[in-house]
Amino acid sequence: MIQGNFTLTADWNTCDSGTIEVKLLNLRTTVIFAYEILEAPAVAPNTLSMKIAGEVTSDSLSVFHSGYDQTKSYIMYYEEWDISYPPLLSFFLNRCGFTLTADWNTCENGTIEVKLTKNLGATIIVNYEIFESPASAPNTLSTEMEGRPNSDSLNAFHSGYDPSKSYVIYYKQRDVPNAPMLSLYLFRCNFTLTADWNTCDSGTIEVTLMNLRTTVIFVYEILEAPAVAPNTLSMKIAGEVTSNSLSVFHRGYDQTKSYIMYYEEWDISHPPLLPFILNRCPTPTGNIEQDPHMTTFDGVRYNFQGLCTYVLTQDCSNIHEPSFQVTADFRGKYSELRSKPLTRINAVDVYVDGMQLLQILKNDHFLIKGQLFTNSSAVIGNGQGTVKVDDEHVYVKLDSPALSLVWTKETHGINIALNGPNMRGNVCGLLGNANGDPEDDFMKSDGVIVTKDDIYEFGDSWMVSGSCE
Repeated sequence: MIQGNFTLTADWNTCDSGTIEVKLLNLRTTVIFAYEILEAPAVAPNTLSMKIAGEVTSDSLSVFHSGYDQTKSYIMYYEEWDISYPPLLSFFLNRCGFTLTADWNTCENGTIEVKLTKNLGATIIVNYEIFESPASAPNTLSTEMEGRPNSDSLNAFHSGYDPSKSYVIYYKQRDVPNAPMLSLYLFRCNFTLTADWNTCDSGTIEVTLMNLRTTVIFVYEILEAPAVAPNTLSMKIAGEVTSNSLSVFHRGYDQTKSYIMYYEEWDISHPPLLPFILNRCPTPTGNIEQDPHMTTFDGVRYNFQGLCTYVLTQDCSNIHEPSFQVTADFRGKYSELRSKPLTRINAVDVYVDGMQLLQILKNDHFLIKGQLFTNSSAVIGNGQGTVKVDDEHVYVKLDSPALSLVWTKETHGINIALNGPNMRGNVCGLLGNANGDPEDDFMKSDGVIVTKDDIYEFGDSWMVSGSCE
């Protein structure tokens, strides 16, 4: 699982069909993941052949992969496709029908509850051992839990543990050949350490201690991902039992990048060093699809039936000579009925310093600096960006300007993400100004702000001169 503003998970859709569902949740930005599903145990592959692209207009997105053996366990290796040097992460999927968790049942009596859950579709035997942290993996596991079919869950309670200490639970399936040894980390009772973006505009990361029932001190370090664990941790947060939560704010981070927070408890002996992945901050994303339904970078939705070429977004530091500009050709949805008001996008163009860099055509072909490409991938210029094509989408990632575009063939839709840290509030066009304020999204090219009642006055102000049929 990825922690942060979006979540990638994998689970069995149905045990009977052997179908694995890969799911993107909590989408507040356009994000693309590449991944591979391998039978466990498996080392990380050099290439990831599967892909899932989530859009800001969707609450969630699922991809289904059939033909897997539900009696086996799998590892999904994954990384973000649309950022530079992403960390390669992994997600372990147990064979169908169970999840093993461990938590404090009550802090007062020092009881740890180990739970086997999730509609046990087969008899499953798990061996495990609970150790005071830190502890290396043992050669043998003496405690056994057997879950039977048609059981919703099975609980085992282990008393006599010290709630002021942390523990490691090592476990593996006894009834699976060459099953990997896995581990769960159980913090000493009742606190949680998290990291998240406080505000995207300021690039501020907030580290928070919550649910404090004891005095606890953490040391940590925040590094740009990917990064190996450091030898020393220079930052510190100390929470006291009288506080419900405590936050520390760190400024000056690049919200377009992902980070890893390495952390450990400072006030216990030999604590484990743990990682926390903080995804890049949700980037402003605008969306246009079908006949055309528009969503601005700040989330305002409206319809606009134009029949010309319009500016979707551009650099507005110099509105008449923008450093970049993205335009779209709006044409009649039904060619035999030109007067019919329904329109859709037939082509998208990207200009840099007034010159056409890229054009995406409705048949998924594309032009780079005027040269037609019909293949599945290409490099733009001298490492300026990349284009990749599959059966449904065209994916464009540009470094300069820092844009990501996803063209969806079926819906004639385009998603545009602003990946540059200085783009917020400095763009304009049909998709608004990305300043976080939806009230001023309908700003015409002359700077005058209108309302939805004047949507065609707003839209026509962004029409490219001489582009109408």
